[in-house]
Amino acid sequence: MNIVIAGGSGLVGTALVPVLKGLGYTVDIITRYPDQPMKQDGVHYLDWDNPHAWHPAVGAAQAVINLTGSNMAGAAWSEAYKKEIRDSRVRYTQLLSEAQPRVLLQASAVGYYGEGENTVLTEATPAGSSFLAEVAKEWEEAAHGSHRCGTRVCSFRIGPILAREAGMLPALLHPPKAPFPTFKYGLGGPLGSGKQWVPWIHI
Repeated sequence: MNIVIAGGSGLVGTALVPVLKGLGYTVDIITRYPDQPMKQDGVHYLDWDNPHAWHPAVGAAQAVINLTGSNMAGAAWSEAYKKEIRDSRVRYTQLLSEAQPRVLLQASAVGYYGEGENTVLTEATPAGSSFLAEVAKEWEEAAHGSHRCGTRVCSFRIGPILAREAGMLPALLHPPKAPFPTFKYGLGGPLGSGKQWVPWIHI
C-alpha cells in the first residue's frame, strides 16, 4: 500500500514518514526540492515540475496527504512572501486535485477562523477576514474542487506546531530579521497583548 505526501519534506512530513513506514506503507513525496540532501531512506521523491512522474503515483496511491506550503515563519511577511505563502498552498493543491486522488487528506490551519478572541469556534464557524483566513479558505476550496471527480476529501485545521528544529518556536526565539536569538540574550518581549489564544500542537 502506498501513500503520497505532497510537501512531505517539511516539518510534519519528515516526522510522518517513519510512522507510515512503520505501519507497512511505502511512501512517495512530491516536493519542489527533489534533490535535497536530507532524503529519507526508502522514500521515492517526485518533482512537482514533472507531473508525468507524480500524476500516476497520485492516481495509484491509497491516499494523498497534502502538506504543501511555504513555512509561515520562514521570513518576514513582505508582499512577495505573502504571495509565496498563498501560491505554495493554493496552486499546488489545485494541481493535486486535477490528478484525481482517491482520498485526499488536506492540511489546513486554524488561521481559517481569523481572530476569534473569547468566542468558541467550531467547524461550522465561518472563515475570518484576515490574510491567513483568506489563504486557508482558498486552500480548502482548492482541495474540495476534487470532489466532482469522486475524491474523498478530509480537511484538518491544525494550529501552530511546536518543535525544536523548525516551525513557530525557533522563529520566536530567533526572529527572521534579528541578527541574533533575542530571547537567549534576555531581550525578548511579550508576544502581542498576552491575552490572545494560541491553539498550538506539539510535533
